[in-house]
Amino acid sequence: MTSRVLVVARRFWPACDDASYRLLEWTAMLRTEGVAVTVLTGRWHNSWPAELTCRDVRIVRILPAPRSSWTETLFLRNLAAWITKHRQDFDKIYVDESAAMLHQIGHRSVIADLPLIAKYQGAIAKDPDFPIPLSSITQACEGCRKATAVVAPSPFAQRQLLSSGIPADKIVRIPDVAWNPVLRDPKLRQESARALRKVNHDFALPVDFKLLICFGELSDSLIIRSVLSALIRVFAQQPKLRVWFVGSGRGLPDLYDRVKNECLHHDILFQSPFDDLESLLQLGDAMILPESDSGSQYHLPHALTSGMPVIATGTSLVRHAMPALLHSKLAKRPTAEDFYQIIADWYDENDEWNRIAEKARQSLVSENVLEQAKQLWLKLLTN
Repeated sequence: MTSRVLVVARRFWPACDDASYRLLEWTAMLRTEGVAVTVLTGRWHNSWPAELTCRDVRIVRILPAPRSSWTETLFLRNLAAWITKHRQDFDKIYVDESAAMLHQIGHRSVIADLPLIAKYQGAIAKDPDFPIPLSSITQACEGCRKATAVVAPSPFAQRQLLSSGIPADKIVRIPDVAWNPVLRDPKLRQESARALRKVNHDFALPVDFKLLICFGELSDSLIIRSVLSALIRVFAQQPKLRVWFVGSGRGLPDLYDRVKNECLHHDILFQSPFDDLESLLQLGDAMILPESDSGSQYHLPHALTSGMPVIATGTSLVRHAMPALLHSKLAKRPTAEDFYQIIADWYDENDEWNRIAEKARQSLVSENVLEQAKQLWLKLLTN
């Protein structure tokens, strides 16, 4: 008998953030394994249809999208009302990382006897010098108490759940993985370069140039400004380089103005998020993840399983996701000087970085992480 799973998430396709990419691949994997998946999510634009099918996954969009405190309250009420009306159509409910949604729909009056599965990504400190207060972690985990099972993708997320009083037998450790690993070789790189060049001439990349791709929100945070400062220093010494920032955010105008003032606006490009990242991952020579949580769910696993070097700060989240042999290549602090040193080292020692990245990829393949994660999810959602 086919298992019918309702997936509840704030955003889904075509919203292009790290969590949305992960969810899109994850639901496609479930469909391949015979699970009937319906995604219940926000309707973020009036022109979007209220219901559609994407990659054989049914998507239902609820109005209003949670843009403010008022629309948030109304969105949660409408979410609960829809589940109450349609709960007989499902065998299990999965809620993707939202304490507010868990609080609203976790009541028995909404879900009745349906098993409720939640994902807890983990509260992350932006500054390692100021750890997260235990009270904040407890508040973030509070909604998980209503779940039948809680998925923790990392050891520190699991520790936070335990410290908040979530029973150990309720927690399931399943790491975030690349469900559709990207193949990288010279031929595919050439094909991706041609395809992207046809889309936009700004994507034209000289054959002997290296390409850095930076994923994440383009905020006005100190870390993003530090990365940009480091890159400007690198360009002064290594002109055969291109950098593409892929993301959006309120910091974009100021970041672009600075790049233009440095006369680097043809070398450092800012692009809106892509619907499909395969061509970018094939073409890029390395990935920059400025914030410790900016790409941990999708971008980092894909870089690791494709053998792509990663430039990031050595936070506990990043270290736990990486094979140990990559730890020496991480920046010690998220400062302009540390980013400069690590980017310059990558440029000068490119062959060594590629060798270590490929060795890390092979170690992940040998550990069979992908298949183990798949079996854990299927056991959780179909048994």
